[in-house]
Amino acid sequence: MKHILISLAALAVLSPLNAQIKGPLTINNPTDIELQTKIHASALAEQWADAFKVFKATPGVNLEIVTSKDGLALTLSNIHTLETTDTITKGGNLLYAVQRIGNRDYTVVLDPRQICYIRQMKAD
Repeated sequence: MKHILISLAALAVLSPLNAQIKGPLTINNPTDIELQTKIHASALAEQWADAFKVFKATPGVNLEIVTSKDGLALTLSNIHTLETTDTITKGGNLLYAVQRIGNRDYTVVLDPRQICYIRQMKAD
């Protein structure tokens, strides 16, 4: 009986050692990567919207959003609001900006990863 208990104890000690994974393990799960991208974009959208609240859109101040795609910089001038699109997309991973040109307001939908920076300057 004592011999069987010693054998079982030795077997219990050795079995976890055999179950260990050795070496680097690469997991490529496209759905997890897609979910991670959505989560990061949503957090980035909230950060841009919160940062924009620091600025005050007044008649003498011009707020601009500078975006970049393929190395080409675009500037959106006369921005009055910048908010996340929680009501439009699940997770709020996009932004919408209201751009005033003359007497008209235009809505611009942005991916938060497109924004390089937001700047505030005196209007001409």
